[in-house]
Amino acid sequence: NMDKLEFINHSGIVITQDGKSIAVDPWVEGNVFNNSWSLLTKTPENSINTLKESDFIWFSHEHPDHFNPPNIPLFGKNKNFIFQKTKDKRVVNFLRKYSNNIFELKSGENFQISKNFSIEACPFQDLDSYCVIKAGNKTILNLNDCRIKSEGELKEIKRKIGTIDLLMAQFSYAIGNTNRNEKMLREKNAKEILENLNRIIFSLKPEFFLPFASFSFFSHKENFYLNDSINKIDKLMSFLEKSHPNTKFLCFYTGDTWNFDKSWNNDISINKYKKDYSKISESSSKIKEINIDDLREISKKYILQIKKN
Repeated sequence: NMDKLEFINHSGIVITQDGKSIAVDPWVEGNVFNNSWSLLTKTPENSINTLKESDFIWFSHEHPDHFNPPNIPLFGKNKNFIFQKTKDKRVVNFLRKYSNNIFELKSGENFQISKNFSIEACPFQDLDSYCVIKAGNKTILNLNDCRIKSEGELKEIKRKIGTIDLLMAQFSYAIGNTNRNEKMLREKNAKEILENLNRIIFSLKPEFFLPFASFSFFSHKENFYLNDSINKIDKLMSFLEKSHPNTKFLCFYTGDTWNFDKSWNNDISINKYKKDYSKISESSSKIKEINIDDLREISKKYILQIKKN
């Protein structure tokens, strides 16, 4: 059996097996996306220590709620970092400032952490990737933000992986492409994500499902209104449990640890998140005004630079 999974925050977890551990997508502090996203819950010191002590860290993609550059120094010097092989090498070149131990995985390459412990990274669409972790006799599929839209993609994943003991995926919208008055569109976005999750769980039939990668909120004056229709964890759990009697749904709060225990009680963590949701507020970051002519100038330079390269 898998020895232990610790939930760090948002999309960050650490899995331990046979004395070795791998961390996934840790965003532990600071605001991201131009100061417009914040973590819903503060990461405890213990969880940051778990990351420092982990043997490997894998990043799924370049978005800062999964790979947050200012957090990298927190994890210690010369950490073993794992990332998908890319042409631009932006992420690995950045990581080289902090470590000489960087592993670039080709698509579908199996990376052995120890005898009964491995990770396989599978690039998906433009910049994302999902991973399959095998720990002891358990298979864990981490879809994080991969937008799996077609039945064909699901069938291919199922064919490749087989039985999935634990599935993890994002559960609320991340894109704020609506104006303040378009609440109905946001509600539609949120509902589509629920229906998509329904399809994914129905197709992949995991024994356990862990919703994650959405424990953050829109925190800037200019996007705070987007929080009015997000999928909150309590609503999500009751929606999914109705449709999938054979899958056990899990809700973990930062610092929670688990080892495939069927008797896990979600109420404690759900109530903690409810408290956190009720406390969210706009950050006081100043809005910088930029002259339209300056914007035009910057855009022109940018386009010339792109053409030159």
